[in-house]
Amino acid sequence: MKWEREIKKAIATRRNLKLLYDGEERIVSPHIFGTSSAHHPLLSVYQLKNLDDPSIKPEWRSFDVTKISAVEVLEEPMKVRYDYNPRDRNFEQVISQV
Repeated sequence: MKWEREIKKAIATRRNLKLLYDGEERIVSPHIFGTSSAHHPLLSVYQLKNLDDPSIKPEWRSFDVTKISAVEVLEEPMKVRYDYNPRDRNFEQVISQV
């Protein structure tokens, strides 16, 4: 699966990611990586910044991994969010999580 190695590394080492998703550059804290009930690769993140639209506030997002066109594991450590739900029902199968 494309980007699997980078996403799993970021989760395992608790590092933020810089993604190019749907044409927009974003800084995110990845929390869960797996597949949806439709068997699509899915990534649950807390989006810290949308570098292309700074007016977008930080929030929880689920990203279809097939729409990610670039991934960079950042040196910046991530913080596990207090409101993180490890039993997110959007996932049928979990591959990696914090």
